[in-house]
Amino acid sequence: MKKILAAALVILMAFSFGVPAFAEGTKETWDKMGFTLLYPEEFSNTKGIFMPNPFPAVKDGIYTMMFDYYAFPKEESDALNEKTKNGELTAEDTAKVLDAMGTLLIVFGIDKDRGAADLIHEIGLEGTEEDAFTQVGKNGDITYFAITDPGTYEDFAEKLSPEYAQEYRALQSSLVDVLKNAEYFEPHSGSADLFGTVLQFETTDLDGNVVKSEELFAAHGLTMVNIWATWCGPCKAEMPELGELARSLEAEGRDAAIIGICVDADEEPDTCREILAERDAEYLNLLPFEGMEEKLFLTVLPTTLFVNRDGLILLPPIEGVPEDLSRYAQLIDAFVGTGTSAEQSAAAVPDKKA
Repeated sequence: MKKILAAALVILMAFSFGVPAFAEGTKETWDKMGFTLLYPEEFSNTKGIFMPNPFPAVKDGIYTMMFDYYAFPKEESDALNEKTKNGELTAEDTAKVLDAMGTLLIVFGIDKDRGAADLIHEIGLEGTEEDAFTQVGKNGDITYFAITDPGTYEDFAEKLSPEYAQEYRALQSSLVDVLKNAEYFEPHSGSADLFGTVLQFETTDLDGNVVKSEELFAAHGLTMVNIWATWCGPCKAEMPELGELARSLEAEGRDAAIIGICVDADEEPDTCREILAERDAEYLNLLPFEGMEEKLFLTVLPTTLFVNRDGLILLPPIEGVPEDLSRYAQLIDAFVGTGTSAEQSAAAVPDKKA
Protein backbone atom coordinates (compact mmCIF):
# COMPACT_ATOMS: atom_id res chain seq x y z
CA MET A 1 0.00 0.00 0.00
CA LYS A 2 2.81 2.42 0.85
CA LYS A 3 4.35 1.86 -2.60
CA ILE A 4 1.11 2.92 -4.25
CA LEU A 5 0.70 5.95 -2.00
CA ALA A 6 4.29 6.97 -2.65
CA ALA A 7 3.50 6.99 -6.35
CA ALA A 8 1.17 9.91 -5.66
CA LEU A 9 4.22 12.14 -5.97
CA VAL A 10 4.01 11.53 -9.71
CA ILE A 11 0.69 13.33 -9.65
CA LEU A 12 2.45 16.57 -8.81
CA MET A 13 3.58 16.76 -12.43
CA ALA A 14 0.03 16.28 -13.69
CA PHE A 15 -1.18 18.75 -11.07
CA SER A 16 1.24 21.36 -12.35
CA PHE A 17 0.41 21.04 -16.04
CA GLY A 18 -3.18 19.87 -16.41
CA VAL A 19 -6.62 20.09 -14.84
CA PRO A 20 -9.14 17.26 -15.22
CA ALA A 21 -12.11 18.15 -17.37
CA PHE A 22 -14.29 16.78 -14.54
CA ALA A 23 -14.22 20.18 -12.87
CA GLU A 24 -17.50 21.34 -14.43
CA GLY A 25 -19.44 18.09 -14.60
CA THR A 26 -20.93 15.25 -12.57
CA LYS A 27 -20.32 12.49 -15.11
CA GLU A 28 -16.94 11.41 -16.43
CA THR A 29 -15.72 8.67 -18.74
CA TRP A 30 -12.25 7.21 -18.24
CA ASP A 31 -11.50 5.28 -21.41
CA LYS A 32 -8.13 3.96 -20.24
CA MET A 33 -9.80 2.47 -17.17
CA GLY A 34 -12.95 1.27 -18.92
CA PHE A 35 -15.67 2.98 -16.89
CA THR A 36 -18.03 5.93 -16.75
CA LEU A 37 -18.65 7.36 -13.29
CA LEU A 38 -21.69 9.33 -12.21
CA TYR A 39 -20.82 11.53 -9.25
CA PRO A 40 -23.44 12.55 -6.67
CA GLU A 41 -24.09 16.13 -5.65
CA GLU A 42 -21.37 16.32 -2.99
CA PHE A 43 -18.70 16.17 -5.71
CA SER A 44 -19.88 19.45 -7.24
CA ASN A 45 -18.61 22.81 -5.97
CA THR A 46 -16.26 21.27 -3.43
CA LYS A 47 -14.27 23.41 -1.00
CA GLY A 48 -11.12 21.47 -1.80
CA ILE A 49 -10.05 19.90 -5.09
CA PHE A 50 -11.24 16.44 -6.13
CA MET A 51 -8.79 15.05 -8.68
CA PRO A 52 -9.08 11.61 -10.32
CA ASN A 53 -5.76 10.45 -11.77
CA PRO A 54 -5.40 7.42 -14.06
CA PHE A 55 -1.90 5.97 -13.90
CA PRO A 56 0.12 4.63 -16.82
CA ALA A 57 -0.09 0.83 -17.05
CA VAL A 58 2.27 -0.75 -14.52
CA LYS A 59 1.88 -4.12 -16.23
CA ASP A 60 -0.10 -5.44 -19.17
CA GLY A 61 -3.65 -6.26 -18.15
CA ILE A 62 -3.61 -4.11 -14.99
CA TYR A 63 -5.33 -0.72 -14.84
CA THR A 64 -4.77 1.74 -12.01
CA MET A 65 -6.47 4.96 -10.97
CA MET A 66 -6.04 7.10 -7.89
CA PHE A 67 -8.66 9.51 -6.57
CA ASP A 68 -6.91 12.37 -4.80
CA TYR A 69 -8.07 15.28 -2.70
CA TYR A 70 -6.26 18.58 -2.13
CA ALA A 71 -7.31 20.45 1.00
CA PHE A 72 -7.10 23.95 -0.41
CA PRO A 73 -9.40 26.06 -2.62
CA LYS A 74 -9.24 26.23 -6.41
CA GLU A 75 -7.94 29.81 -6.27
CA GLU A 76 -4.88 28.57 -4.40
CA SER A 77 -4.29 25.77 -6.90
CA ASP A 78 -4.46 28.32 -9.73
CA ALA A 79 -1.86 30.45 -7.95
CA LEU A 80 0.42 27.45 -7.48
CA ASN A 81 0.03 26.53 -11.15
CA GLU A 82 1.01 30.07 -12.14
CA LYS A 83 4.08 29.91 -9.92
CA THR A 84 5.03 26.56 -11.42
CA LYS A 85 4.76 27.87 -14.97
CA ASN A 86 6.84 30.93 -14.06
CA GLY A 87 9.51 28.84 -12.35
CA GLU A 88 8.69 30.45 -9.00
CA LEU A 89 7.52 27.37 -7.04
CA THR A 90 9.42 27.19 -3.75
CA ALA A 91 10.26 24.27 -1.50
CA GLU A 92 7.66 25.63 0.92
CA ASP A 93 5.02 25.55 -1.84
CA THR A 94 5.87 21.93 -2.64
CA ALA A 95 5.68 20.98 1.02
CA LYS A 96 2.31 22.73 1.27
CA VAL A 97 0.94 20.72 -1.67
CA LEU A 98 2.20 17.47 -0.18
CA ASP A 99 0.66 18.28 3.19
CA ALA A 100 -2.66 19.14 1.54
CA MET A 101 -2.78 16.03 -0.68
CA GLY A 102 -4.61 12.92 0.46
CA THR A 103 -5.75 9.81 -1.36
CA LEU A 104 -9.47 9.09 -1.23
CA LEU A 105 -9.35 5.72 -2.95
CA ILE A 106 -7.32 3.60 -5.37
CA VAL A 107 -9.06 1.40 -7.92
CA PHE A 108 -7.45 -1.42 -9.89
CA GLY A 109 -8.68 -3.43 -12.84
CA ILE A 110 -7.05 -6.78 -13.61
CA ASP A 111 -7.81 -9.01 -16.58
CA LYS A 112 -7.97 -12.79 -17.21
CA ASP A 113 -10.42 -13.21 -14.31
CA ARG A 114 -7.60 -12.74 -11.83
CA GLY A 115 -8.37 -11.64 -8.29
CA ALA A 116 -7.00 -9.69 -5.33
CA ALA A 117 -4.27 -12.23 -4.59
CA ASP A 118 -2.99 -11.84 -8.15
CA LEU A 119 -2.96 -8.06 -7.84
CA ILE A 120 -0.99 -8.24 -4.59
CA HIS A 121 1.61 -10.40 -6.30
CA GLU A 122 1.76 -8.53 -9.62
CA ILE A 123 2.21 -5.00 -8.26
CA GLY A 124 4.31 -5.80 -5.21
CA LEU A 125 1.81 -5.23 -2.41
CA GLU A 126 2.98 -8.15 -0.29
CA GLY A 127 1.85 -7.57 3.26
CA THR A 128 -1.49 -6.10 2.18
CA GLU A 129 -4.41 -8.22 3.27
CA GLU A 130 -6.90 -9.38 0.63
CA ASP A 131 -9.77 -7.99 2.68
CA ALA A 132 -8.43 -4.50 1.91
CA PHE A 133 -9.74 -5.07 -1.66
CA THR A 134 -13.43 -4.55 -2.40
CA GLN A 135 -14.73 -5.77 -5.74
CA VAL A 136 -16.66 -2.90 -7.30
CA GLY A 137 -17.27 -4.01 -10.88
CA LYS A 138 -16.59 -6.43 -13.71
CA ASN A 139 -16.61 -6.29 -17.49
CA GLY A 140 -15.73 -9.39 -19.51
CA ASP A 141 -12.62 -10.88 -17.93
CA ILE A 142 -11.62 -7.62 -16.17
CA THR A 143 -12.39 -7.39 -12.46
CA TYR A 144 -12.23 -4.03 -10.67
CA PHE A 145 -11.22 -3.62 -7.05
CA ALA A 146 -11.16 -0.60 -4.75
CA ILE A 147 -8.41 -0.71 -2.16
CA THR A 148 -8.78 1.11 1.12
CA ASP A 149 -6.46 1.67 4.05
CA PRO A 150 -8.67 3.30 6.72
CA GLY A 151 -5.84 3.96 9.14
CA THR A 152 -3.72 5.85 6.61
CA TYR A 153 -6.68 7.84 5.33
CA GLU A 154 -7.92 8.78 8.79
CA ASP A 155 -4.45 9.96 9.79
CA PHE A 156 -4.65 12.41 6.89
CA ALA A 157 -8.18 13.55 7.74
CA GLU A 158 -7.20 14.30 11.32
CA LYS A 159 -4.58 16.79 10.11
CA LEU A 160 -7.16 18.87 8.27
CA SER A 161 -9.32 21.73 9.42
CA PRO A 162 -12.91 20.62 10.25
CA GLU A 163 -14.44 21.84 6.96
CA TYR A 164 -11.92 19.99 4.80
CA ALA A 165 -11.92 16.89 7.00
CA GLN A 166 -15.70 16.65 6.77
CA GLU A 167 -15.64 17.00 2.99
CA TYR A 168 -12.78 14.50 2.60
CA ARG A 169 -14.63 11.86 4.61
CA ALA A 170 -17.91 12.51 2.74
CA LEU A 171 -16.27 12.12 -0.68
CA GLN A 172 -14.42 9.02 0.42
CA SER A 173 -17.53 7.31 1.75
CA SER A 174 -19.33 7.94 -1.55
CA LEU A 175 -16.63 6.73 -3.92
CA VAL A 176 -17.10 2.99 -3.43
CA ASP A 177 -20.80 3.34 -4.27
CA VAL A 178 -19.91 5.50 -7.28
CA LEU A 179 -17.64 2.71 -8.54
CA LYS A 180 -20.18 -0.01 -7.82
CA ASN A 181 -22.74 1.90 -9.89
CA ALA A 182 -20.35 2.71 -12.74
CA GLU A 183 -20.88 1.72 -16.38
CA TYR A 184 -18.05 -0.64 -17.30
CA PHE A 185 -16.71 -1.30 -20.81
CA GLU A 186 -13.55 -2.55 -22.49
CA PRO A 187 -10.68 -0.13 -21.74
CA HIS A 188 -9.04 1.60 -24.66
CA SER A 189 -6.38 4.24 -25.17
CA GLY A 190 -8.86 7.09 -25.41
CA SER A 191 -7.49 10.25 -26.98
CA ALA A 192 -4.58 8.41 -28.58
CA ASP A 193 -7.16 6.70 -30.82
CA LEU A 194 -7.81 10.06 -32.48
CA PHE A 195 -4.46 9.89 -34.29
CA GLY A 196 -5.12 9.27 -37.99
CA THR A 197 -8.85 10.08 -37.81
CA VAL A 198 -10.68 13.06 -39.31
CA LEU A 199 -11.97 15.87 -37.09
CA GLN A 200 -15.35 17.23 -38.23
CA PHE A 201 -17.70 19.63 -36.46
CA GLU A 202 -19.96 22.64 -36.79
CA THR A 203 -20.14 25.37 -34.17
CA THR A 204 -19.94 29.18 -33.88
CA ASP A 205 -17.23 31.66 -33.00
CA LEU A 206 -17.54 34.04 -30.05
CA ASP A 207 -19.51 36.48 -32.18
CA GLY A 208 -22.10 33.89 -33.20
CA ASN A 209 -20.81 33.29 -36.73
CA VAL A 210 -21.27 29.70 -37.95
CA VAL A 211 -17.99 27.81 -38.38
CA LYS A 212 -17.71 24.51 -40.25
CA SER A 213 -14.55 22.51 -39.74
CA GLU A 214 -14.19 21.61 -43.44
CA GLU A 215 -14.00 25.30 -44.39
CA LEU A 216 -11.87 26.23 -41.40
CA PHE A 217 -9.20 23.60 -41.95
CA ALA A 218 -9.14 24.05 -45.73
CA ALA A 219 -7.62 27.51 -45.25
CA HIS A 220 -4.27 26.16 -44.00
CA GLY A 221 -2.02 23.17 -44.48
CA LEU A 222 -1.87 22.81 -40.70
CA THR A 223 -4.20 23.98 -37.93
CA MET A 224 -3.31 23.73 -34.26
CA VAL A 225 -6.51 23.27 -32.22
CA ASN A 226 -6.07 24.21 -28.56
CA ILE A 227 -8.96 23.11 -26.31
CA TRP A 228 -9.22 24.96 -23.00
CA ALA A 229 -11.56 26.28 -20.29
CA THR A 230 -11.99 29.57 -18.47
CA TRP A 231 -11.42 27.83 -15.11
CA CYS A 232 -8.22 26.04 -16.21
CA GLY A 233 -5.08 27.69 -14.80
CA PRO A 234 -2.56 25.83 -17.00
CA CYS A 235 -4.65 26.65 -20.09
CA LYS A 236 -4.47 30.36 -19.33
CA ALA A 237 -0.78 30.20 -18.43
CA GLU A 238 0.25 29.10 -21.94
CA MET A 239 -1.94 31.62 -23.79
CA PRO A 240 0.53 34.54 -24.05
CA GLU A 241 2.99 32.31 -25.91
CA LEU A 242 0.22 30.87 -28.08
CA GLY A 243 -0.82 34.40 -28.98
CA GLU A 244 2.75 35.28 -29.91
CA LEU A 245 3.07 32.13 -32.00
CA ALA A 246 -0.21 32.82 -33.80
CA ARG A 247 0.92 36.36 -34.67
CA SER A 248 4.27 35.16 -35.98
CA LEU A 249 2.59 32.54 -38.18
CA GLU A 250 0.39 35.22 -39.71
CA ALA A 251 3.17 37.79 -40.07
CA GLU A 252 5.45 35.29 -41.82
CA GLY A 253 2.69 34.07 -44.11
CA ARG A 254 3.07 30.52 -42.90
CA ASP A 255 0.57 27.90 -44.07
CA ALA A 256 -0.50 27.28 -40.47
CA ALA A 257 -2.85 28.78 -37.89
CA ILE A 258 -3.92 28.40 -34.26
CA ILE A 259 -7.53 28.24 -33.14
CA GLY A 260 -8.97 27.76 -29.69
CA ILE A 261 -12.08 25.93 -28.55
CA CYS A 262 -13.24 26.98 -25.08
CA VAL A 263 -15.27 24.19 -23.49
CA ASP A 264 -17.38 26.60 -21.44
CA ALA A 265 -17.54 29.54 -23.86
CA ASP A 266 -21.26 28.86 -24.35
CA GLU A 267 -21.78 29.52 -20.63
CA GLU A 268 -19.02 32.11 -20.02
CA PRO A 269 -18.58 34.03 -23.31
CA ASP A 270 -17.64 37.32 -21.64
CA THR A 271 -15.12 35.64 -19.34
CA CYS A 272 -13.67 33.86 -22.36
CA ARG A 273 -13.21 37.15 -24.24
CA GLU A 274 -11.65 38.83 -21.19
CA ILE A 275 -9.13 36.02 -20.70
CA LEU A 276 -8.09 36.12 -24.37
CA ALA A 277 -7.73 39.91 -24.34
CA GLU A 278 -5.78 40.00 -21.05
CA ARG A 279 -3.31 37.45 -22.38
CA ASP A 280 -3.01 39.00 -25.83
CA ALA A 281 -4.21 35.76 -27.40
CA GLU A 282 -6.88 37.03 -29.74
CA TYR A 283 -6.67 34.30 -32.38
CA LEU A 284 -9.95 32.69 -33.50
CA ASN A 285 -11.80 30.98 -30.66
CA LEU A 286 -14.88 28.82 -30.95
CA LEU A 287 -17.70 27.53 -28.78
CA PRO A 288 -17.70 23.79 -28.02
CA PHE A 289 -19.42 21.60 -30.57
CA GLU A 290 -22.05 19.01 -29.71
CA GLY A 291 -20.62 15.90 -28.04
CA MET A 292 -17.10 17.33 -28.09
CA GLU A 293 -15.89 15.98 -24.76
CA GLU A 294 -17.01 12.44 -25.59
CA LYS A 295 -15.81 12.49 -29.22
CA LEU A 296 -12.37 13.80 -28.29
CA PHE A 297 -12.02 11.73 -25.09
CA LEU A 298 -11.27 14.89 -23.11
CA THR A 299 -10.00 14.14 -19.64
CA VAL A 300 -7.26 16.77 -19.34
CA LEU A 301 -7.20 20.44 -20.28
CA PRO A 302 -5.61 21.90 -22.22
CA THR A 303 -5.64 19.32 -25.01
CA THR A 304 -4.05 20.24 -28.33
CA LEU A 305 -4.60 18.66 -31.75
CA PHE A 306 -2.71 19.15 -35.02
CA VAL A 307 -4.82 18.65 -38.16
CA ASN A 308 -4.12 19.10 -41.87
CA ARG A 309 -6.16 20.77 -44.58
CA ASP A 310 -8.47 17.76 -44.76
CA GLY A 311 -9.08 17.66 -41.00
CA LEU A 312 -6.84 14.62 -40.54
CA ILE A 313 -5.36 14.46 -37.01
CA LEU A 314 -1.64 14.12 -37.63
CA LEU A 315 -0.37 13.30 -34.14
CA PRO A 316 -1.64 11.84 -30.88
CA PRO A 317 -3.17 14.73 -28.87
CA ILE A 318 -0.94 16.67 -26.50
CA GLU A 319 -2.64 16.54 -23.10
CA GLY A 320 -1.67 19.28 -20.68
CA VAL A 321 0.97 21.95 -21.23
CA PRO A 322 4.33 20.81 -22.62
CA GLU A 323 7.29 21.45 -20.30
CA ASP A 324 8.80 23.45 -23.15
CA LEU A 325 6.25 25.49 -25.08
CA SER A 326 8.62 25.67 -28.05
CA ARG A 327 7.39 22.14 -28.75
CA TYR A 328 4.36 23.64 -30.49
CA ALA A 329 6.51 25.68 -32.88
CA GLN A 330 8.76 22.68 -33.52
CA LEU A 331 5.78 20.56 -34.53
CA ILE A 332 4.46 23.29 -36.83
CA ASP A 333 7.91 23.58 -38.43
CA ALA A 334 8.00 19.82 -38.95
CA PHE A 335 4.82 19.92 -41.01
CA VAL A 336 4.90 23.26 -42.78
CA GLY A 337 8.45 24.52 -42.36
CA THR A 338 9.27 23.53 -45.92
CA GLY A 339 5.84 24.05 -47.39
CA THR A 340 4.45 20.62 -46.59
CA SER A 341 1.19 20.10 -48.46
CA ALA A 342 -1.95 18.56 -47.06
CA GLU A 343 -1.37 15.55 -49.28
CA GLN A 344 2.17 15.06 -47.99
CA SER A 345 1.02 15.47 -44.39
CA ALA A 346 -1.69 12.84 -44.92
CA ALA A 347 0.80 10.47 -46.51
CA ALA A 348 3.07 10.81 -43.46
CA VAL A 349 0.40 9.37 -41.17
CA PRO A 350 0.57 5.56 -40.89
CA ASP A 351 -2.54 3.67 -41.97
CA LYS A 352 -4.15 2.61 -38.68
CA LYS A 353 -5.69 -0.38 -40.42
CA ALA A 354 -2.34 -1.71 -41.61
